[in-house]
Amino acid sequence: VAECAEAASRGALATLPQLMISSGAMSGLVVTFAVALCRTGLGWSAATASRVSLGFTLLPSLLYAALVLRLPESPRYLLRKGRRERALAALGTLRGGPCEAELTALEQATAKETKGAARREAGWRTLLEPKILRRLGVCVVLQFFQQFAGINAIVYFTPHILKSSGTVATLGSSLRLSADSAALLATAVTYFPKIPAMFLTMALMDTWGRAKMLRVFSPAMGLCLAALGLSLGSSSGVAATVALVAIALYGIFFNLSLGPVPNIYTAESFPARARSAAMTVSLCAQFLAHAMVSFWFPVLMASRGAPAVLYSFAGICGVAGLFACTLAETKQASLE
Repeated sequence: VAECAEAASRGALATLPQLMISSGAMSGLVVTFAVALCRTGLGWSAATASRVSLGFTLLPSLLYAALVLRLPESPRYLLRKGRRERALAALGTLRGGPCEAELTALEQATAKETKGAARREAGWRTLLEPKILRRLGVCVVLQFFQQFAGINAIVYFTPHILKSSGTVATLGSSLRLSADSAALLATAVTYFPKIPAMFLTMALMDTWGRAKMLRVFSPAMGLCLAALGLSLGSSSGVAATVALVAIALYGIFFNLSLGPVPNIYTAESFPARARSAAMTVSLCAQFLAHAMVSFWFPVLMASRGAPAVLYSFAGICGVAGLFACTLAETKQASLE
């Protein structure tokens, strides 16, 4: 996305994958909640419910498979390969009209970058160059902050956390739902605000910039986690409300900061000859941190207690905000 977007709107467009992730997760919650109601009301077996839930995943998968075949190649990639006519056609498809002037400017910038890197090899070895290695270190740290801020622990264990705060019991008794259905509904209620928040993210990404959004909203995530930790262990209606609001706001602030920014920042921080390799390493770091948090969170929650783990996540969010103060801004900068 970053390679194909104009500089003025690159941040907003590069935020779209995060919007799709949030929308997909919300769709999954809705389907699972509906299946849970059908299982209770229609007497579906566990096997039938599982097949229906998994079957729904075929729909977006097939749609993606059909549409991806129509995607144009990145004009920057085509120019680096000397395929100007194909680059012009691809850029015209992306812009929806003639774009000869933009392609000429892009061609000049690409040629200048290529000339400057003519004596340097592209690919994995470029990551060992001191300047690029430092940038890669920054991007890897951002990916670790994203995961160690607790997002996937919160997403995976929201039903359990809401049960601990009394939210599920309160909601279940009010709407006459089973514990599982009430937990799914409460989770969906906390997750839904993340989707409209993504449109605010798209509006701010190219005005505030990436670093400022991290500085402002990462500490806000920490405050939400601290409030959530304080609400656990109580069965009062106030604690249930605090837990529900804290998780919802945490998700909103995540989508305004550590959700989209690490990948966008990585895509904008490297020259073309190192960008693919750097993105690969950065995403590997994200998946590694994701696995570590997913594995250790239930272990730590059982041994230390959920509040202590949430306070730790809150502290990491605060450190992420401080780290953002050291970042150079990349908004509206040329990728070349």
